[in-house]
Amino acid sequence: MAMKTLTFRTFFVLTGVAMLTGASAQTGGEFFLTGLGGLATLRYNIPAASLRYGYGGSLSAGYGFFFHPQWEASLGVEVAWIGARLKLPLLEDSYRATDGDVPPQDFEFRYAMHGYYERQNISLLEIPLTLRYHFGKHPKLAWYAGAGLRVGIPLSASYTAGSERLEAQGGYAEYSDPNSVLWIQHPPDAGFGTFENVKGSGSYSAKTAWMATVEAGVRLPLRNGWRLSAGPFLDYGFSSVITSAKNGHPVDYAANSPFEPVRYDHRSLLASSDGQGKAYADKVTPLMAGLRVRLSFGEGGKRDAAKTQPIAPKPVPEPVPEPVIEPEQKNLPEPEEEEQPVRRDSVAAAAKVHVLGTVTDKASGQPLEAQLFVIDNHTHRVVATVESRPEDGSYSFDLSYRSAYSVTATAAGYLVGLGKVDLTDDSIPHTDAIRRDVALLKIATGASVTLHSIHFDFNQTTPNAVSVPELEQILRWLNDNPLVKVEFSGHTDNRGSAEVNRYISELRAKAVCDYLVGKGVAAERLSHAGYGLTRPVADNATAAGRAQNRRVELTIKSIGEQEDENSTY
Repeated sequence: MAMKTLTFRTFFVLTGVAMLTGASAQTGGEFFLTGLGGLATLRYNIPAASLRYGYGGSLSAGYGFFFHPQWEASLGVEVAWIGARLKLPLLEDSYRATDGDVPPQDFEFRYAMHGYYERQNISLLEIPLTLRYHFGKHPKLAWYAGAGLRVGIPLSASYTAGSERLEAQGGYAEYSDPNSVLWIQHPPDAGFGTFENVKGSGSYSAKTAWMATVEAGVRLPLRNGWRLSAGPFLDYGFSSVITSAKNGHPVDYAANSPFEPVRYDHRSLLASSDGQGKAYADKVTPLMAGLRVRLSFGEGGKRDAAKTQPIAPKPVPEPVPEPVIEPEQKNLPEPEEEEQPVRRDSVAAAAKVHVLGTVTDKASGQPLEAQLFVIDNHTHRVVATVESRPEDGSYSFDLSYRSAYSVTATAAGYLVGLGKVDLTDDSIPHTDAIRRDVALLKIATGASVTLHSIHFDFNQTTPNAVSVPELEQILRWLNDNPLVKVEFSGHTDNRGSAEVNRYISELRAKAVCDYLVGKGVAAERLSHAGYGLTRPVADNATAAGRAQNRRVELTIKSIGEQEDENSTY
């Protein structure tokens, strides 16, 4: 029956964790190693006994699921040990026993133990399920509080017991007068008399323990993505871990033969009964308190910066790309039309739009010879590759109507130039030409560019498929400039709470780094930061301004060993 109950409870706990895992599949988590130590005891009631704390501890490993930026559910496997101490000035009782005479005779065995003491130890294989809430306002320091349930499967239960002095005597009924009793107080070989420092040790049966746990503490980031959590805890058992004793006494009288002296061994009071068959301790529950230290690593570290303010009910707005170069439409001669239909939304469109412009140095205005790549954001294919003329920096190409395109310009010694041509707007006349003038910045510490075509799905922190073409062009530029180290920074508008915006912006910037590292870029060349709503570039009072503020930027942090802001290639 006990095994069935254990199986059912374990299945119930694991099922709940599996459901929690499914709900948290898109928020990440972290692996952890935990160690704890402190005072421990076993709680029970024995009249006149003095219960004292021993020592306890545990080692565990597990995984924490973040189903919310500030909420974590963790499951682990833990080996725990619990110690307790008991002292009793006097313990006396009597019961029927059999001596070693031939033939053996029944008698009344009476004993008194002075200065009785006992040390109890239990080890458990625990399965802890804990719910934690992370909060705090400091960017490098977070606090947490948690509570949960622990299931402890017994591994061993042992004791060491002893008494300073044991007095024992036997009561025999006289043959001539059954109504009177002759009490024998010697010899020692028969087990009667006074004995000093009698000791004993052994083990007893234990049951599955159910415990509640509460904890709190601080959480600090370490190097290389590791985190350290530390704080006080309390584990409180609410079910008995010891099988109630039916027979067995603290002092066991056993005579094997008339030629062997009687030896006394102490038994644990937790597994003993008195002369009337009543257990000394009916319910034995564990209790432990101390310090819990946890070392963790994984994606859960990005939740550390979550603040105490409540999460805004409104979803984080989806970023709208902001073009660096303002489009300028001019009435130019109508270009020749080519019959090359391209489908965007199941509508055939054969019309072409002519795009032209110049590539120049942003500081001096001098024309540059650069290479331009044009990628269809729908098909993710390169639809045009052109070079600007070195004498005047001019270029041109034709694009199909009703599609959106990412344009990348690269030149030796210059920061990559990123832009966008959106031809999905029906208001753009087919006969017009669109001008895109590109001004490139020289590679220098502090130079930055906005990533126009890095998009994220609603309330998500991973770039969607539309972002891949621009990410690939950034990858190409990084590979062409292997000495450059860059930072990707995320920015938002001012809608929603400050902590949520900062948190989301940092995760989005990190996602760009993760993509590039996955493509072979050295991780030490890349860094990320989330500035949330703190660095607007436009007025948040208008929709157009908020759209410009929702962005990801690339900034050059260093060039080789040079850190001077004026350093260039």
